[in-house]
Amino acid sequence: MLRGFHASVALEPLNRHVQALIAVRLQPKTRTAVEGFRDFIVTRPETLTLFVVSGGDDFLVLVAVPDTRHLEAFVLDHIAQHPHIADVRTSLIYEHLQRLPIEPLDAPAGSAPPTPTPVCRPPRPLTTTRRLPGAAREAEEAAWPHCGRPCRSR
Repeated sequence: MLRGFHASVALEPLNRHVQALIAVRLQPKTRTAVEGFRDFIVTRPETLTLFVVSGGDDFLVLVAVPDTRHLEAFVLDHIAQHPHIADVRTSLIYEHLQRLPIEPLDAPAGSAPPTPTPVCRPPRPLTTTRRLPGAAREAEEAAWPHCGRPCRSR
């Protein structure tokens, strides 16, 4: 079921060359502390995605910044200074892959599989956030199956 339609945005032209996952643990773990940090961090322009999680950490924050100095400043000046922070761990992201399209895991018994909607995109299971150089991208797009609708792939 669709909840919305989103574009894949190239981060490099937006001066966001470095991505990182920041694991945050709060102390004490109170509703006020969790909601306060959640409401603060989701409004920061560096934040792309926020996960509120269980386990050893309370949050995973996906950020995109210009460089590692900006990342360090973001962690030290914004996250670490927030009240109730017990621990912060940062992991640089080398590559971000996403499986598309998302398909159902189990179909109800006796139902026919869904008919795929033709689209103009590479028929491989993984897409990456890295862009190919112009000529390589054009060659790859020329090999894509065409959906028959007017689009930019031809």
